[in-house]
Amino acid sequence: AGSHDATLYAVLNKDADIGASKNTVYDWVRKNEPRIDKEIIILAESSKVPSNGLCVRSKLDENLKKKLRKALLQLDKTAAGQEVLKTFKALRFIETTVEDYQPVFELAEQAGIRIEDYEYRNE
Repeated sequence: AGSHDATLYAVLNKDADIGASKNTVYDWVRKNEPRIDKEIIILAESSKVPSNGLCVRSKLDENLKKKLRKALLQLDKTAAGQEVLKTFKALRFIETTVEDYQPVFELAEQAGIRIEDYEYRNE
């Protein structure tokens, strides 16, 4: 469907029989779409993992990494920063580690996917 909210609407509009959407988008659409509670059945939920991870290349200047980390982690502390976050329906940035994504690695392994070799395409 192209996006998490588009997936929900595809199921609601019977353009798709099944779909997957992250919980934050589901909750956001649910607030404005009364059909969600009547017509959508949640079959399963994945483990909790951070949403929309942001990473930088390993060789990026350490000082720049620290400045970027600090700026992003404090973005929700100002009105201007909150406006920026609203543009992509985020509340704040949180610091994460590779371990936070362990459930994703385990699911990929169970599905026979080697993340190191996976060719990701976002078309």
